[in-house]
Amino acid sequence: MRPTGCAAYLRSVTNVGFSVGTVAGGLALDAGSRAVYTAELLAGGAVFVVAGVLLLALPELPPVPADRGESRWAVLRDRPYVAVGLLNAVLITNSGILNVALPLWIAERTHALTSVFAGLLLTNTVLVVLGQVPVSRGAEDVRGGARAMRRSGLWLAACCVLFAFAAGRPSWFAVGVLAVGVVVHTMGELLYSAGSWALSYELAPEHAHGQYQGLFGPDHAAGHGRHTRRHDLVDHRSRYGRVGRAGRPAGRRGGWPLQPWPGGRNGPVRSR
Repeated sequence: MRPTGCAAYLRSVTNVGFSVGTVAGGLALDAGSRAVYTAELLAGGAVFVVAGVLLLALPELPPVPADRGESRWAVLRDRPYVAVGLLNAVLITNSGILNVALPLWIAERTHALTSVFAGLLLTNTVLVVLGQVPVSRGAEDVRGGARAMRRSGLWLAACCVLFAFAAGRPSWFAVGVLAVGVVVHTMGELLYSAGSWALSYELAPEHAHGQYQGLFGPDHAAGHGRHTRRHDLVDHRSRYGRVGRAGRPAGRRGGWPLQPWPGGRNGPVRSR
């Protein structure tokens, strides 16, 4: 299996795991019991141990020898690859659109309830689980990856236009437009993931994947799972970053309850 196909399966399975973990965490928070918290922490640790044991069963592959005398900074001299990495850094903002900008937009610019964001995020997760593998087909090589990235940009631009139409509209209209926008966004997100995987792996020499993925990695890693993505558009220490994090379905973060933001019209929230 090519790296892109493998990454697509991993992303789908990872999002299933995130969903199950979110539900389990929500049940634990609702129970509010020390015993339940302890049990979930122990269960989480046991799952990591099982995953580690399963990884030990994978065959060990010998490293591909590098050319003698090649610099460890050779990737920085590969200008086409660096250019692709910079373009990738632009498209990776799709995660910030969904996780940070959208909840803020709903809270401050639309008449929709902020709780709608949880349903929109659930829609995104389901579509990622079901769609990442099929969408990734045909993007296994450089040409297919570049085509997927181009299409990704168009879909993401379209979703921004749709989100803009929700501003100031009646609540029922805003919710409908936002739902369509999330579907369009997800299509762009799936194409972006497939294209970035293909380009990052296929353009790198076999013997230098370490340094090449190290250059591509800081942006690329954000596309592997919604809950591990960085806040690309808003710094997490700012009040807006806290609002973006508060919009996630779990309802609480780090055990701290979320409280209404004073002065907010329909419930922007922040973490204490």
